[in-house]
Amino acid sequence: MPTVTNLDTPSYSGRGNIIESIASFDRPANATVYASGDVVSDDAVTARVLKFPQCGVAGLIQRVALSIETVADVAFDLFVFDAEPTPAADNAAIAIVQADIPKLVAVYTFLTGADRKISGAFTTWVPKLDAAATVDAPFTSNADDENSLYGLLVARSAWTPPNAGRVLVRLGICPR
Repeated sequence: MPTVTNLDTPSYSGRGNIIESIASFDRPANATVYASGDVVSDDAVTARVLKFPQCGVAGLIQRVALSIETVADVAFDLFVFDAEPTPAADNAAIAIVQADIPKLVAVYTFLTGADRKISGAFTTWVPKLDAAATVDAPFTSNADDENSLYGLLVARSAWTPPNAGRVLVRLGICPR
């Protein structure tokens, strides 16, 4: 299954045993308006998912951060799965199918600029809470060769993005 072209690699953050797994990509070179519920990805034609490599066999998601180039205060949801979900192309409406529901680990909501870094480097982690999951969301990764988690990033309001902006999503994992 196609995954987004990851522009960064995972690393150990030096904060105890926290593993930092990164999924980052450049949006398509367009300024097509997103509707609420549209997936944000790196390809407007091919359906893809975010891949967070080297998360460990099992653990807790303890930190989630989003950096995205935007000038608007737009809400986003990050759906995290322990196995590959049904992919979606950039700017396509999200459609979580029945077979993907058991794979869903957590949904993290980024409501405002205070919930995420907007452009530039990360200076702090932003722990996220929502009604569906606590920050300490437990998972057991699938049996692929990289012990990966997967994600879909979804705009939660209409958004006119910049042409080809960078998107970076970080998970802070405490392995078990």
